[in-house]
Amino acid sequence: MVVEPMAVNLEKLGITPDIMQDLALITSDPMLFCRVVLRIQDKMGRITPLAFNRAQMRLYQEYMRQRQEGRPVRIIILKARQMGFSTAVEGIFYWHTTNTENINTMLIAHKADASTAIFNKNKLFYDNEIPILQPMRKASNAKELLFENPTVIPTEKRLNPGLRSKIIIETAMNKEAGRSLTIHNLHVSELAFWPYTETMVSLMQAVPNEPGTSVIVESTANGIGGDFYEMWQQAVRGESAFVPLFFPWWQHQAYQMPVGRDFVADYEEKELKRLYGLRDEQLMWRRWCLANNCGGDIDIFHQEYPSSPEEAFIASGRPVFDVGALESALRQAADPPPERIGRVVDIDGRAQFQRLHNGFLKVWRWPEDGKEYVAGIDVALGKSSGDFSVIQVIERISGLQVAEWHGHIDPDLLGDEAALLGKFYNLAWLIPEANNMGAATVQRLRALHYPRLYRRMTINKITNKRTVDYGFTTTAQSKPLAIASLSAVIRENACRIQSPNALRECMTYVIGDDGRSTNAQNGCYDDRVMALAMAFQGRNERPWENLPDINPGDVNEEILQIYGVLNAITGY
Repeated sequence: MVVEPMAVNLEKLGITPDIMQDLALITSDPMLFCRVVLRIQDKMGRITPLAFNRAQMRLYQEYMRQRQEGRPVRIIILKARQMGFSTAVEGIFYWHTTNTENINTMLIAHKADASTAIFNKNKLFYDNEIPILQPMRKASNAKELLFENPTVIPTEKRLNPGLRSKIIIETAMNKEAGRSLTIHNLHVSELAFWPYTETMVSLMQAVPNEPGTSVIVESTANGIGGDFYEMWQQAVRGESAFVPLFFPWWQHQAYQMPVGRDFVADYEEKELKRLYGLRDEQLMWRRWCLANNCGGDIDIFHQEYPSSPEEAFIASGRPVFDVGALESALRQAADPPPERIGRVVDIDGRAQFQRLHNGFLKVWRWPEDGKEYVAGIDVALGKSSGDFSVIQVIERISGLQVAEWHGHIDPDLLGDEAALLGKFYNLAWLIPEANNMGAATVQRLRALHYPRLYRRMTINKITNKRTVDYGFTTTAQSKPLAIASLSAVIRENACRIQSPNALRECMTYVIGDDGRSTNAQNGCYDDRVMALAMAFQGRNERPWENLPDINPGDVNEEILQIYGVLNAITGY
């Protein structure tokens, strides 16, 4: 049940009914309350009303939408710097706390001085509030604003206890923050810069998953990876209750400057005008900010004043792939509609697609007659947490990604899924990882007599005997070749990769500190990357050459067994 603000009882103070009606209206509407009642200190030091700007208004509208739907309010904000979100959140939470009984509001930032600065906004709210609307206050110190009757007389306190609501300050350095409380409003500021994962975990346990509660997380980006990045990505993918709101720098009215007569937009500025409809005044401010606030470093500007979420999360390491090409492809990429999410099943000996709303398989292009496909398979342990198993299917000639299977599954069962998906795509060539758990997937595919399975030739240096082994072995020699194959595709035409999540993983794939190794950045995954790399490397090695042709429409178990024997005999 949503807790609504209390009606204001002012009759005993001699306030007329009309004034009482106006005040009741003000206290029932957080936007009106902020604008009429609350005061802030602007950047010039002046005390002014809290009037929401365009970006703050969008936050307010989302807050009210979830509240009016009877939902717990859960919002995560990725923003450019200095757009006023901490002020807006505090204004909304101050309204709720000072007009409702028994509400605990906590604000917490990455360091003590930031938390104190936000807390002081609440003190300014109270000090400048209309006296007849000020709730009774028992305590006002460096850690707490307690709205309660300050009297020490028990009978008076029992008859008029006050709100018994409070606003509390904390810092992210405290791993146990909120552990002993029930928190109804939680303002998390600059999560990307928090030192400990445990702090956020502790806080979320203290917030009931009930209507009338609110959690608003707002932060600028701090590289790819970490708690805020993962929380944002989960919200974008719809895997959490949080609604993601992104606010680019150009949505802030203050970020513009007069344009001189000699202003001529360069190539990047023209692209920004084309993509976002920017005015020259905004581009002039961008030039000034880049030179004066960011030391001329465009990566710093992108992180502090992003135009897109992808631009905000700049890898702190050295990206392996062309980030600009990936960003461009990501703007055009889109997840498939629900009817293309599911799995492939066997129906009367035929591989057929079955729609499942939570299926592990996403399809961008259905198989086409006469086309050949290649699938890279990255194998994980199968635990419900940790790395994922991935199958990436590409069309052989164009290199266009047509499908992606991504989930947790035992390695041998992954072989069953891969065989069905391969049959669905015209007996696609399968390039399974053979390292570690991948051996079980390869063994299962061989037991199923899957006909088009990647092979590698090994030669015994002593006996000079040639042996055919199955699956792609990732070594110090083979991995760079596979990554180079994927890098070439991204550089030449990254739009061939259809999966937004695969593109994001490519953006977090970085060169190690040794300058040679490549892996996912800390806190990120590279399962989709490796499956794609194996698919494109397998495509380059052309394992379909020198083998007898087969018509996928004529496949039956007997033919599969015969063809599996031919595979073993012919080699390359």
